[in-house]
Amino acid sequence: MKGICHHMYKMIFEEKNKLWKQKKSFVRWEDKDIDFLKNNYKNMKILDIAKYLDRSKESIISKAHNLRIKSGRQGFIKGHSTWIKGKTKENNDKVKQYSEKLKGRKFSKEHRGKISNSCKGRKISKDIKKKISNSLKGRKKSKEWRGKIRKSLKIAYKNPELIKKMRKLNLGKKNPMFGRKQTEKFMDMRKKLIIPKKDTTIEVKIQNFLKELGYDFFTHQYMKEIEHGYQCDILIPALNLVIECDGDYWHKYPIGNDLDHVRTKELIEKGFKVLRLWEREIRIIGLEEFKIKIKSIGEKHL
Repeated sequence: MKGICHHMYKMIFEEKNKLWKQKKSFVRWEDKDIDFLKNNYKNMKILDIAKYLDRSKESIISKAHNLRIKSGRQGFIKGHSTWIKGKTKENNDKVKQYSEKLKGRKFSKEHRGKISNSCKGRKISKDIKKKISNSLKGRKKSKEWRGKIRKSLKIAYKNPELIKKMRKLNLGKKNPMFGRKQTEKFMDMRKKLIIPKKDTTIEVKIQNFLKELGYDFFTHQYMKEIEHGYQCDILIPALNLVIECDGDYWHKYPIGNDLDHVRTKELIEKGFKVLRLWEREIRIIGLEEFKIKIKSIGEKHL
C-alpha cells in the first residue's frame, strides 16, 4: 500500500510540474530579461514590453514593483483611454468603492502643494478647453459651493501680497478686453440695448395718451446728437420733442440728477424740445391736461 501511495503522489507532482512550466506567468526571469526591463520600463509602454518578453502585463508590473523601478510616466499618454472612461457609480462596482473611500477625505497641505506644482507650466490644448467648457455647461452649483468661493475671494482680496503678484503677472500683457477698439465695441452694443427691457407703468401711460392723440413716436431712441448720448424715453419726430418720464427715487425728486440737467441743456442747444414729467405728476395727470402741456411746450420753443 505504501508503494502504491508513493507512486500516486509522484504522478500528481509530475503533472503539476508540467502545468507550472506551461504557464508564462511562472516562467523564471533571466538576467537579460531583467536588464531589458530596467532599461526600457521608463520609456516603453508596458504592453510593448510584455509582448517583447512574451509575458503578461501583470507580471511586468509586479516584477517592476519588486525591483523598485519607477515608470517615469506623468499623467495620461496621448491616445490611451483611461480605465474609468464611460464607467460610473451606477454601472461599475470598482468606481463605487473608490467614490465611497474618497467621501469626506481631506488632503493635507503638502499633498495639495504637490498637485499644484505638478500642474505648473502645463499647457492645455484648445480641444481639451472646449471639452471642459461643454461638460460644465448647464451644471447647477450648490449654495455651499458658491458660499465657499465668496469666502475664499474675500480672503484673497484682503491679501496685499496676492494683489501685487496678480498685478505683476498682468504687466505688459495686451488684454483684448481693454483698449479703444474694445470700448468702441461696447459703446455700439450699449446703443442697441434697450434698458429697461420692459417699459415702466408711467411710460406706458404717456405712450397710451400719445396714441389717443394720434402722435407717431419712438421709444428708447438713442440720442447721438449730444455729447452725453443716451436712450430717451419717448421721441416725437414731428414735434422734435423728447419726453422724459422721471421716477421720483432714481431721478431724485424734486431737485433732479445733475446729468439729467446737462442732457436737457444739450438737447435744447441742438434744437430739441424737452418735456420732463415726474412720476407723481404722471400718476394724477389726465389726457386733456397732458394735451395742454404738449401744446404749451411747443409754443415756448417757437
